[in-house]
Amino acid sequence: MKVFQSNQNITHVTDFTQLLAFNLDNEVARYKYVQQPLDEQYQQYIVMEQQTIVALLIIDVTKPLRVVYHGLMRNGSNKPAIFDALTTYFQSQRWDGVEYRLVSNWDEHYLLQRGFKAHGSRFTKMYQYPKYFIFGGGGAHGAFQTGAFDVLKAAGIIPDAIIGVSVGAITGMSLMHLDSSTAHEVWDYLTTQHVYGVPEIGLTREKFTRTMVNQLISRDYKSKQTLFDLFLPVATRELKNPQVKFMLVTTNAKTLTQKVVTVNENMTPKQLASWVVASSAFYPIVAPMEIDGETYIDGGYSNDVPINEAIKLGAKDIYVIDIQGMGRSQRYQVPKDVKIHWIKTKWSLGPMLDFDPVKSETNLQLGRLEAQKFLKQVVGARYFFETRPNFKPFDWANLATLFMATPFTQKFIPLLNNPMIEYLLRTKISKFIGQKVAPNHISGHMLVEYSAFILEIVPTDVYNQQTFTKAITKAATYDQLAEKFVLPEDAWGMPYIYQHPEVILLAVIYLIGQWQKNEKITEFKGENISK
Repeated sequence: MKVFQSNQNITHVTDFTQLLAFNLDNEVARYKYVQQPLDEQYQQYIVMEQQTIVALLIIDVTKPLRVVYHGLMRNGSNKPAIFDALTTYFQSQRWDGVEYRLVSNWDEHYLLQRGFKAHGSRFTKMYQYPKYFIFGGGGAHGAFQTGAFDVLKAAGIIPDAIIGVSVGAITGMSLMHLDSSTAHEVWDYLTTQHVYGVPEIGLTREKFTRTMVNQLISRDYKSKQTLFDLFLPVATRELKNPQVKFMLVTTNAKTLTQKVVTVNENMTPKQLASWVVASSAFYPIVAPMEIDGETYIDGGYSNDVPINEAIKLGAKDIYVIDIQGMGRSQRYQVPKDVKIHWIKTKWSLGPMLDFDPVKSETNLQLGRLEAQKFLKQVVGARYFFETRPNFKPFDWANLATLFMATPFTQKFIPLLNNPMIEYLLRTKISKFIGQKVAPNHISGHMLVEYSAFILEIVPTDVYNQQTFTKAITKAATYDQLAEKFVLPEDAWGMPYIYQHPEVILLAVIYLIGQWQKNEKITEFKGENISK
């Protein structure tokens, strides 16, 4: 069944009876329904099944507790199915609750069975929306989760439960009191040496791959005892009167199936620390963890982002703090009354298994900023702004006119008329912002942010239009531009342009800084770019 709001006047209701006892007489009920005016206060909701209207309701939507004044149901319709469809819809809209105002208690038994409470002839039901935080795996990226948590908590978004995987299990355990001070202390302290007893695991992808292969061959596992000793005092502290339900996911090493562990009042600190080690035991860097005769490895091997488990447990709002882990996740279907909120970043969070307090602080800040962007406290495509800056003059459609302003930028005009260059640049921008850009829809904001990205403007500040353009012009020295745009020594040919369509941004940067003709930018050999 489908439920939707509609302002269409439904007048043919002769084959409808009352959904509940809103009136003593069905004919009076149908008459009142047809005569009820619809406006911002009283809205009509229709339930349809296979293109047939099976129920009609008029609801006062001006208060958090929505009040149903009129309700009709087509003769022969499935009343429980209608109620189930309405409940799902009401919850999907995040209504606080619903109240039916009846003229008698004829339907009292039916409503009480469905969880309503009676107040004379008024029957009310308040809806609950359990919030679950999911902290996925990602090793050294985990500081991002703590930064995001701080912002969500400050905004009043407090989880009823946390599910953690791998480093997310470490984060989740440290937040069982909904206080991130311990997590901050850990990220201020943690280095690769502290975690694995070696200075480096793999700072580059090549080194990481080589380390993984060597570990599989040599089985020279890093010490789990270091991790256990690190987690035990945290587990001891967090198990004292925890404020939130905590679960973690680990993986059975033999079957590669997940095991969900729920912390309860009977769990000891040693048991909790052992399960957190098991969840974060990244094989083959760390040996499998043995608990109660079974061996376990990193939870990311079975369910890195366990959205399916949160849905099974009744979560209605699921906040996924995604930190670019390498694990696999199980499939899930999202019920209509469940909302999934993703908080993640398009910026690289660095090496996954190499811990560094300086990089952790950067990731903490990215977590804060991405959570603020999620809450619409800051804006931007990839960078972060107090309010959206006005870069519309640099929209693609305006560039030809803008480029006429100086002799240097005039040399770029022929590039604007080349569809292939527009396509190649648009493809790069789409990858940069993480969403597809339609043809001829390259905005000035995209171009300016992409220019900043090429010039490696730091993403961990909150900018306004003035400070952002100042940062660009400060970084746009001759040497920087020559390096970042891979400029050739000789004249630009079309093969170079097709490989580097972003050279158009040189003209954008030039105009942003309002540079004078005698600056070194004019030394670029752009006289042959149209050939």
